Amino acid sequence: MQQNKEGIVVNSPIYKIHGAERREKKNELAKAKSFVKHFWFCEGVCRDHGGGMENEQCNKVLNEFREKIERLETELAEKA
Repeated sequence: MQQNKEGIVVNSPIYKIHGAERREKKNELAKAKSFVKHFWFCEGVCRDHGGGMENEQCNKVLNEFREKIERLETELAEKA
Protein backbone atom coordinates (compact mmCIF):
# COMPACT_ATOMS: atom_id res chain seq x y z
CA MET A 1 0.00 0.00 0.00
CA GLN A 2 1.07 3.53 -0.75
CA GLN A 3 -0.13 6.92 0.41
CA ASN A 4 -0.99 9.77 -1.92
CA LYS A 5 -0.28 13.48 -1.26
CA GLU A 6 -3.22 13.80 1.11
CA GLY A 7 -2.07 10.80 3.16
CA ILE A 8 -4.84 8.53 1.90
CA VAL A 9 -3.84 4.90 1.45
CA VAL A 10 -4.12 3.76 -2.19
CA ASN A 11 -3.33 0.51 -3.94
CA SER A 12 0.06 0.27 -5.57
CA PRO A 13 0.08 -0.61 -9.29
CA ILE A 14 0.33 -4.29 -10.19
CA TYR A 15 2.02 -3.79 -13.54
CA LYS A 16 5.10 -1.79 -14.48
CA ILE A 17 3.08 0.14 -17.09
CA HIS A 18 -0.11 1.52 -15.56
CA GLY A 19 -2.64 4.31 -15.88
CA ALA A 20 -3.14 6.24 -19.10
CA GLU A 21 0.01 4.80 -20.68
CA ARG A 22 -1.31 1.25 -20.13
CA ARG A 23 -4.69 2.11 -21.65
CA GLU A 24 -2.96 3.61 -24.71
CA LYS A 25 -0.76 0.52 -25.17
CA LYS A 26 -3.73 -1.83 -24.73
CA ASN A 27 -5.63 0.15 -27.36
CA GLU A 28 -2.63 -0.04 -29.71
CA LEU A 29 -2.44 -3.81 -29.06
CA ALA A 30 -6.14 -4.28 -29.83
CA LYS A 31 -5.79 -2.36 -33.11
CA ALA A 32 -2.76 -4.42 -34.15
CA LYS A 33 -4.58 -7.70 -33.38
CA SER A 34 -7.62 -6.52 -35.32
CA PHE A 35 -5.40 -5.60 -38.28
CA VAL A 36 -3.83 -9.08 -38.35
CA LYS A 37 -7.21 -10.78 -37.93
CA HIS A 38 -8.84 -8.92 -40.83
CA PHE A 39 -5.80 -8.56 -43.09
CA TRP A 40 -6.42 -11.41 -45.50
CA PHE A 41 -10.11 -10.55 -45.90
CA CYS A 42 -9.27 -6.98 -46.89
CA GLU A 43 -6.39 -8.12 -49.06
CA GLY A 44 -8.71 -10.59 -50.82
CA VAL A 45 -11.17 -7.80 -51.59
CA CYS A 46 -8.33 -5.66 -52.97
CA ARG A 47 -7.12 -8.52 -55.14
CA ASP A 48 -10.64 -9.17 -56.45
CA HIS A 49 -10.79 -5.57 -57.62
CA GLY A 50 -7.44 -5.75 -59.40
CA GLY A 51 -5.13 -4.38 -56.71
CA GLY A 52 -3.46 -5.88 -53.70
CA MET A 53 0.08 -6.72 -52.74
CA GLU A 54 2.40 -9.60 -53.50
CA ASN A 55 2.39 -12.51 -51.04
CA GLU A 56 5.93 -11.65 -49.91
CA GLN A 57 4.87 -8.08 -49.08
CA CYS A 58 1.81 -9.38 -47.23
CA ASN A 59 3.90 -11.75 -45.14
CA LYS A 60 6.39 -8.98 -44.37
CA VAL A 61 3.62 -6.66 -43.16
CA LEU A 62 2.01 -9.42 -41.08
CA ASN A 63 5.34 -10.40 -39.51
CA GLU A 64 5.99 -6.76 -38.53
CA PHE A 65 2.58 -6.56 -36.87
CA ARG A 66 3.05 -9.92 -35.13
CA GLU A 67 6.38 -8.70 -33.72
CA LYS A 68 4.68 -5.51 -32.55
CA ILE A 69 1.93 -7.57 -30.86
CA GLU A 70 4.50 -9.78 -29.15
CA ARG A 71 6.46 -6.72 -27.93
CA LEU A 72 3.34 -5.00 -26.58
CA GLU A 73 2.11 -8.14 -24.82
CA THR A 74 5.51 -8.54 -23.18
CA GLU A 75 5.58 -4.91 -22.04
CA LEU A 76 2.04 -5.11 -20.67
CA ALA A 77 2.72 -8.36 -18.80
CA GLU A 78 5.69 -6.98 -16.80
CA LYS A 79 4.89 -6.87 -13.09
CA ALA A 80 5.86 -3.84 -11.01
